[in-house]
Amino acid sequence: MAIFGKYFDFNGKSSKDFGLKIVSFDMLDSIPMGLERTINIGEMNIFRQRPNHFGATYSSTLQFTVTVVKDPLISDKNFFTRSEIGKINAWLTSPRFPELFHMTDYDNAVESDEYVDYFVTIQNVESTFIQEIIGLKFTINCDSPFGYSEEKTLTLTESEKEYTIQNDTDDLENYIYPVIEINPKDDKDITLANITDNSSSITFNPTGANNTIYIDCQRLTIKNYIGSLIPLTDLNIVDPQKIYWFKLLSGQNKVKFSGNAIVKIKYREYRKVGAY
Repeated sequence: MAIFGKYFDFNGKSSKDFGLKIVSFDMLDSIPMGLERTINIGEMNIFRQRPNHFGATYSSTLQFTVTVVKDPLISDKNFFTRSEIGKINAWLTSPRFPELFHMTDYDNAVESDEYVDYFVTIQNVESTFIQEIIGLKFTINCDSPFGYSEEKTLTLTESEKEYTIQNDTDDLENYIYPVIEINPKDDKDITLANITDNSSSITFNPTGANNTIYIDCQRLTIKNYIGSLIPLTDLNIVDPQKIYWFKLLSGQNKVKFSGNAIVKIKYREYRKVGAY
């Protein structure tokens, strides 16, 4: 990476816990952006000189590398032992699905801007060897072509009050699907609506949930506080085909809910800034 933090958090731990610091052994003149796209078009023939366009799709997810060495402020040795390498690789390569990758301690210029997070899987590990292994380089695959803003939360506490969510995503023509946390205070129906999205709404009864409800609108799941799926019939949702999975449009969204509950809408905005 061309510009990066000194440390990073991943899989429940910090690189500081292992005495590691991010560095670069390479001189780079560009950074990975991950924005190459395939333009999907139909065929041309003698009657059609202008082919039909079927949209553009991203060619791959964002990929970048991170190199770590021993932090000289923590360790007086600059080489890794076999056991140290094993512990570091166990930490970084054990997850089989994307985990949050969050860098910290940027230089002052980047620190004044917002942080960008990534959800990643470690694809490969290489070493830098000068008589001993002094550096480890990790190839990182992201779960999308983009990075993400830090998580944002809007808390709704007043029934029928209109709230505003400003979605400043860098992907202007697509939606953000949030995770919604609902804490019911009684067993009456709850309705959540996005007025900006044609006043589309979802209504359910929380009685069958017994506690906090989590609606993951990206993964199309509704779970209880211990992470178990809640049968839709327990929420008095009769027709699954008619469920409105709450989404945020680019720009300003007017939202509201009705019922006796506290509702939290949690989301991350897309950031098309590459590995930067």
